[in-house]
Amino acid sequence: MNPPALVIGGQLNGLSVCRSLTQAGIETYLLDTRWHDPASWSRYAIPIKAKALHGSGLLTTLRTIGLPDGTVLIITDEMAVYTISEHRDELAGRFRVHLPPHDIVLILHDKALFHNFALANGLPVPNAIVIGRDAEVSSIRDLRFPVIIKPADKRDFHLKSVLRAVLASNLQHAEITSRKLLETTPEVIVQECIQGPDSNIYFCPFYRKNNTATINFVGRKLASVPRGTGSTALCVVSLSA
Repeated sequence: MNPPALVIGGQLNGLSVCRSLTQAGIETYLLDTRWHDPASWSRYAIPIKAKALHGSGLLTTLRTIGLPDGTVLIITDEMAVYTISEHRDELAGRFRVHLPPHDIVLILHDKALFHNFALANGLPVPNAIVIGRDAEVSSIRDLRFPVIIKPADKRDFHLKSVLRAVLASNLQHAEITSRKLLETTPEVIVQECIQGPDSNIYFCPFYRKNNTATINFVGRKLASVPRGTGSTALCVVSLSA
């Protein structure tokens, strides 16, 4: 008999996971802080309300949730990934979760760390610079405009209401935005923008086990919100990639 699954995060990613699991005959629970997120309303999951999806609030809920030992955690919330990875040893006796080592989670979580990792390992990434509070913002002038400016650490977006991404078409706009972001976040990354419509963006979620990608799914964006710099609003399966 399959163990139950606890999906963390009730946005669209969580909804799609709940649908897939329940249709496969797996008892599925959904953990979120709000009742009105898409997955919380779905008939494919049993909703459970939490005080938070990160930090001590999430850990308290997981300690007292009352699900059987061996429940599989499926995390669709960025902040929850960081907390569960950091406390994986404590949770291991009660839940099953498959994550890379915590240092790799940190690299994937931080855009500056990932940019440096990509350069060191020959991965193709946009030309970019990382600017800290002690760095010269004027170094942005060496990039090709327009540029995208983002806080390096995603937690600053989620916890401090820092802007997620800003498209700057010229040096003055980029310098003003970078200085403003650096008032509340220690590092920003400034990347050259790859021109083209949102519908040219492809994505590939995959599952790896023993260094082998056993399952993958290729999709293509049709629209983002906000347009050009935002999250996926509409997408389709890609049959050509």
